Amino acid sequence: MVTIEFNNRTKYKFPKTAVYCVFKKANKFLRVKKKQILSLAFVDEAEIKKLNKRYRGKNKITDVLSFEAREKDCLGEIIICPAQAKKQAKEFKQSYQKEIVKLALHGYLHIMGYDHEKEVEAGEMEKLERRVLGYGV
Repeated sequence: MVTIEFNNRTKYKFPKTAVYCVFKKANKFLRVKKKQILSLAFVDEAEIKKLNKRYRGKNKITDVLSFEAREKDCLGEIIICPAQAKKQAKEFKQSYQKEIVKLALHGYLHIMGYDHEKEVEAGEMEKLERRVLGYGV
C-alpha cells in the first residue's frame, strides 16, 4: 500500500482518485505489500526545467522526473509538470487526466527500478505500463 503525499505548486488540479487507483493496480502487478510513502508534486515549467538541468544535465522542460528516497519508509518523489502534460494530452489526443495518470505511473515504475535506457528494458517497462493502464499487451 502506498500513501501519497500531494504537493501542488500550480493552478492545475490533481486527479487524486485516478492516481491512487493506478498505483494500487501497479502494486498488484509488482506484488508490493509493504506500506510506504510517496511524494507526488506538481510544479511549473520553469521549476521542472531547473530540476531537469540540475539532476539530469538537460536544460529543457520535461513532463516527469522521479527520485528514489534513501529513507526506510519513503519510496521517493515524482515531480510532474502539468502544463507539459496538458500539451502532451492534446498532442496524443487523450484527456489531461489520463496523461497525468500515465506520467505518475511512469515515474512510479522508475522508482520501483524500471528503466528505458536500453531497448530490452524499454520494452519491459512499456509492456508493464500498458498492462497496468489496461491497454493490453
